[in-house]
Amino acid sequence: MTFPISLSTSILEDANILILFLIYKPNSRILINKVFRYNYKLKMMAKKPNTAL
Repeated sequence: MTFPISLSTSILEDANILILFLIYKPNSRILINKVFRYNYKLKMMAKKPNTAL
């Protein structure tokens, strides 16, 4: 899968934040996974026209 550079770099930044959270709060893995997916969906929606809203 190939992403635009701006999208891929933002995902990498999010991944770094997630890694820090996993180091300091190993019990919150499920919550962080949900937050990451939610942020990813928001980024995907931001790339599309806002007709579905």
